[in-house]
Amino acid sequence: MLILNILTILAIVSGPVIAVQVTRYLEHKKEQQGRRLEVYRTLMTTRAVSLSVAHVEALNRIDLEFVGDVAGDKPVVEAWRAYLDHLSQKDMPPDLWNDKRVELLASLLKAMGQSVGYSFDLTHIKRSIYTPGLWGEIDSFWKEFRSAIRGMMASPPQRGLPIFPFVSPTTGPGGATEGQSTGSLP
Repeated sequence: MLILNILTILAIVSGPVIAVQVTRYLEHKKEQQGRRLEVYRTLMTTRAVSLSVAHVEALNRIDLEFVGDVAGDKPVVEAWRAYLDHLSQKDMPPDLWNDKRVELLASLLKAMGQSVGYSFDLTHIKRSIYTPGLWGEIDSFWKEFRSAIRGMMASPPQRGLPIFPFVSPTTGPGGATEGQSTGSLP
């Protein structure tokens, strides 16, 4: 009878402690899965704009959230390392480099999707993307603009800044009206 009373008291005391620990463990796993899912969703929604800040931040969170303690993490980590290695390569022609980048990103997203419970195939990941055509035009404009600015800032300048004299139809050359001097101020 004494042993039964002791076991009853231990159960009454340890039951809530065990329940709190189990709850904490389940909350931790839920938060971890939520963070992993957030990284995956961000990369999926920004896969067409790989230079966006959100895309780069999500890429940099992969090694924080997919650390290998979940069964499906190893393929994610391997795909991430291959993609990261490719991003740092500079010795390929731009078209080939970009084609390989798209392939590696799709492989990474497929592995991540499987790890968080999605099952998109590579074709879906690569082709099911909408980007407005105007984005490409704006991007091209800014590339040309930055190139022109770099050319003007180079030493020696590769191209000069064109300067044209201003002639107003009402004032004449130099901005002076008839009868006024264009000399300096006292």
